[in-house]
Amino acid sequence: MQLQNNYPPPPANVPDGITEVSASFRAEVRSVTGAIVAFILVYLLMVALAMGLLWLCYRMGLFVILHGRSLWALLLGAGLITMGAMVVFFLLKFLFASSGGSNENGIQINESDEPRLFEFIRQVAGEVGTHFPRKIFLLPDVNASVFYSSSFWSLFFPTRKNLNIGLGLVNSLNTSELKAVLAHEFGHFSQKSMRLGSYVYYVNQVIFNMLYRNNGWASTAEGIASIHAVLGLMVQLAVYIVQGIQWVLRGMYAIVNRQYLSLSREMEFHADTIAASVSGSNNMTQALRQVELGSATYQRALEKCNDLLASNAAPVNFYAGQRAAAAHFATVKELPVQHGLPVVSQSFAESQRLQRVVFKDQWASHPTLEEREANLRRLGLEAQVVGTPAWSVFQDPAYWQRALTEFLYREIQKDVKDIPDEDFEKSILDESSSRQLPALYGGYFDGHMAAEADLEDMKINTRPAAMTSEAARQWFAENLDQKIEALQSDIGTLNAIESGQIDTKSFDFDGRKYADSQAVDIRRQLEDEKIKLEAERTQRDRASVQAFYAHALARHPDRAGTLLEAWRSANEAGRWRFEFAPHANAIFVTIHYLSLNGFNVAVDMARDFRALHSEHEPELRELFRKMPDLGAFPVDLQEKIKKIFLGEPIAYHHYEQPHQTNLETLRNLIVEINEVLGDLYFNRLKGVLVLQEQLLA
Repeated sequence: MQLQNNYPPPPANVPDGITEVSASFRAEVRSVTGAIVAFILVYLLMVALAMGLLWLCYRMGLFVILHGRSLWALLLGAGLITMGAMVVFFLLKFLFASSGGSNENGIQINESDEPRLFEFIRQVAGEVGTHFPRKIFLLPDVNASVFYSSSFWSLFFPTRKNLNIGLGLVNSLNTSELKAVLAHEFGHFSQKSMRLGSYVYYVNQVIFNMLYRNNGWASTAEGIASIHAVLGLMVQLAVYIVQGIQWVLRGMYAIVNRQYLSLSREMEFHADTIAASVSGSNNMTQALRQVELGSATYQRALEKCNDLLASNAAPVNFYAGQRAAAAHFATVKELPVQHGLPVVSQSFAESQRLQRVVFKDQWASHPTLEEREANLRRLGLEAQVVGTPAWSVFQDPAYWQRALTEFLYREIQKDVKDIPDEDFEKSILDESSSRQLPALYGGYFDGHMAAEADLEDMKINTRPAAMTSEAARQWFAENLDQKIEALQSDIGTLNAIESGQIDTKSFDFDGRKYADSQAVDIRRQLEDEKIKLEAERTQRDRASVQAFYAHALARHPDRAGTLLEAWRSANEAGRWRFEFAPHANAIFVTIHYLSLNGFNVAVDMARDFRALHSEHEPELRELFRKMPDLGAFPVDLQEKIKKIFLGEPIAYHHYEQPHQTNLETLRNLIVEINEVLGDLYFNRLKGVLVLQEQLLA
């Protein structure tokens, strides 16, 4: 089956040698190779010592058995031999380990199921210069990856790779972007990607399996130890020896893994280059942006599915909901839409990247998106864009969307009520719209509670002054929340550099390089900037209220008082939420950790538990006593509040031990109140913001 009419062409005039590995790639390979050689030498030394221990244990065990001539001698001799054998087995078991080539997280498909998809993948693999996958799996999520059976023997006899394709990813890309993503995955293991890179991956997996996947060895040890106390003692000695071996191997593994992660970043750049050479830098760059959007909309649809499950309902087609979430996002963010797909523009992507502190994270397996985009721009390989949805390479997209939806719910009872596509889409759109503030405010109030203005002073001192819609928008043109959040993130990064949690000798700030010792100075600078921005935001919140009130006095004097009352009501709900949050959070976290510990008070939790019933719970009781009435809460919640917070004090401990039932009741009530307070504030804030928008008409 040919795809000539829909298969995206490669870029023209691709320079010869562009996909050759770089000097930095080769340097990283040499570093990793050196680390692996060092590991192998240490490992072989340990094997030699273990063999010596086994020989010694065998001779001693045989001597005890032959000369002791009793049951105890037999057990002791057998235990000695077992101890030596278990140490050797631990060091050699990885020879027989395999990660497996199956995938329980997806559904395998065959060419007879989707000949069009298989032909598309075959053409991409051919352009990249690699083998067609051994197996292809469809997964529910926003992902694409290559995996394979990894074992010691695969170092010498490489196995064919399997391909995962997430339908959440397909649902977010056009055909050219899907080609770019698949080319990137194939690029990791093509002949153009240095073979030693794959070799390093195999070795790294082998080391990991040997160190951290020891369930079989542990089960064997427990079984032998359960036979008799003497054997148990010998097994325990073997465990101590193995723990010592693991301590040494973990240190070596950390060295190998750090070098490997550095190589992994180079491999990502190289795979991007290969993808760009067959699909275009422009399509690979756009795919990276679309994946971020796809992940966000996929998560939004999952959240709605969880809500539906509470009423024993589930969608027939999950991906219809993801598309609805994407359509709403495009509307809110004013993104262009092509062939029904929102397109993340370069300007929008850059507007979301406000962090100013950058450092080389030696433990990161991937470069940052900014670094990957810069590399792709440098290549400058433009290719034609086939903008049809990626679903066009499927013969029966609806079937697989339903099949993977069922797969998502495979652990759920089968008698759930089916939600048709149009109803699922509508529920997501309606709920998203209900949680959306008017477009006039441009997301300005999405990240913070509006600062309270002095409404009484405003009522006395404000003079009528009409305002245009354009002037009103200027109050909210700059999203200060995003800047404050970015500053807080940068401050956290600098704190980590100061404390040594981030191991780096230097970092970049606003495009300039600084030594790690200068992190404290930059942090203080950013903290000052954050304080000023927060003050500016507070001033702008209050000034905008006064501007709208002045406008109401000028154009709608009969509604000016209504506006102030609406703000007073919203401010009241905000205060309740603000006062409730710190004590509620402290209680929730304390009970959560108590539950993890079986409701026993560990030493490090004693102070928090005392604070729960001596400080935080009494503060919440006082908060509800101060409320003028509980009419803003649902009737059933009012009754719970009266019982828990307004009635006789409830015991949350007995002789300093937690009262599990009462604590769980308190935790559940706090969760319920927090949700209601959040909705109450949002609805009142939305009401007053809608009123302000109406006053401009």
